[in-house]
Amino acid sequence: MVLCFAVECIFYFAVPNFFMLTGATLMRYDDRYTTKKFFRKRFSRTVIPFILWPCIWLLLNIVKGDIDVYELSISQVLDGIINTRYQPIYWFFIPLFVCYLLLPLLVKAKDDTKLIKYLIFLFFILGSGVPLLSRLLDIQENAFLSNAIFGPLMYLLCGYYFSRNKLKANEMRGLIFAALISLLVRYFVTMNLSLSEGQTNKILFGYYLPTAVFPSLCVFILIARHNFIYSDRMMAFLKKISSLSLGVYLLHKLVMFAELRALQYVSIDEDSLFYILLMPFVTWFFCVMIVSLVRKIKFLNYIFP
Repeated sequence: MVLCFAVECIFYFAVPNFFMLTGATLMRYDDRYTTKKFFRKRFSRTVIPFILWPCIWLLLNIVKGDIDVYELSISQVLDGIINTRYQPIYWFFIPLFVCYLLLPLLVKAKDDTKLIKYLIFLFFILGSGVPLLSRLLDIQENAFLSNAIFGPLMYLLCGYYFSRNKLKANEMRGLIFAALISLLVRYFVTMNLSLSEGQTNKILFGYYLPTAVFPSLCVFILIARHNFIYSDRMMAFLKKISSLSLGVYLLHKLVMFAELRALQYVSIDEDSLFYILLMPFVTWFFCVMIVSLVRKIKFLNYIFP
């Protein structure tokens, strides 16, 4: 548990950085194409996979015998897709759709730095500060103050703002300090509470809590401010790999399912040191190979946009 949670804390920035990259790349979409084309591109890249991949997992669950096909109704299938019951990792599509729907409005403020900074602060308070206080004070969160909306919008605007504006040296040092403190607090508080309670305490679990915001923002800014210089061949390779990232995410749980079935014959489970430290790289490699091959097949490339 100690090692598993340490790895999770360190790499918890992945999902927040995804939303920040969305803001960094799409907040000025209107400089490149119309809103109509923007939505058409988002539909083919996200809406189709959101519908298709839960159906794939539904079929897998039927084959495994976890779901009785004769007891399924249309409303149950729709509920399973919309609420990501067949594969919970697809939860991010819903807040992503909210970001997409609001982008035509948000781009109107793209050149208003003060307004962008105000919105970041507002979404941080509503999507990060309020939920944390509610948990610490053991108060039920108000459904109308949903961090499922404010959190992603905060990251989206942070990605746009900090991809175009640099922090001063003392501000960067302060952010790095806040990020380190956040990591340590989340790790030690969670470990101590979990050990005393005999189960995993999730009071500091959440991509939008301050304990995730500061480390994620720190990673994003450190990478964004670094001037990477690569050869043309390396740049082409990196662009190719990055274009496969959504497909890798959609597929990786299915690959992990197959891997765990195979590894049980050599007595290796998901809690082993080998699986935790090495198998993520193996999983990523298999996913990249599969996505690359499928995208070359006509009529199947829509599976991995």
